[in-house]
Amino acid sequence: MAMDFTDFETVFRTKVKGHSFSIGASHDGSLGHWLERQCGVKANSIAGADLDGFEIKSGGQKGSFGDWMAGWYIWYDGDVVASKEMFLRIFGSKKRPDRPGRFSWTGSNYGSRVSKYFSEFGQRMSVNSNDDIVIEYSYESDKRPDKAVIVPTELQQGTHVIAGWDRARVNEFVQNKFGQRGWVLFSVRTNQGVKSVDSLLLGMPFSFSFWIQEVKDGNIILDSGMNSDNSRNYSTFRAPKSWWVENCFKQIT
Repeated sequence: MAMDFTDFETVFRTKVKGHSFSIGASHDGSLGHWLERQCGVKANSIAGADLDGFEIKSGGQKGSFGDWMAGWYIWYDGDVVASKEMFLRIFGSKKRPDRPGRFSWTGSNYGSRVSKYFSEFGQRMSVNSNDDIVIEYSYESDKRPDKAVIVPTELQQGTHVIAGWDRARVNEFVQNKFGQRGWVLFSVRTNQGVKSVDSLLLGMPFSFSFWIQEVKDGNIILDSGMNSDNSRNYSTFRAPKSWWVENCFKQIT
């Protein structure tokens, strides 16, 4: 049966509000999947919207748009940077003292959001004239004292794109998930190790042009979790809870 926003309000009030969950407790994988099931959605990894054109999300301090891996990384060419492992050693860093052999590439390396300035690692996130999202590297802007040893000589001059999300690919992601009938976000609060859903946000569909402008303005960040322990590249675009509140048309508590 097709659902409208009224149905989500009913689900929130009768099945979700007042329920608490211990952090780390599994509800067939995640709180998000449990919430989807309350709305009649089976757990899946389908690229499109979750239910009859509606995208169902959950989030605390941040809400995610999706884990949208880049369409191209510099190691895809295989000449200067031969592999993902080499990429992580050049452009990532060691962030966990308890895992001395682990490299990861995160926002602390490339800056998380669009900026005209390069990070201490010589990287920046930008959107080009074609509305492609790119991460660029500049050896000149790299402040690491050992950069001459780490960075291949071919990358020691000029500015180089090291990862890219082309417009057509991201447009499809945004349109499939958020450009159909609208979105709902169950806002999660954590208090003393216990999670609960404290409100429901309802939002209208939005376009790629709106979304990419929010990226350009720095309101949407790229939260990369790429690391040497996992084959996935983990590229999640997120916005703070305040963004979702500002862009919803109704908040129910």
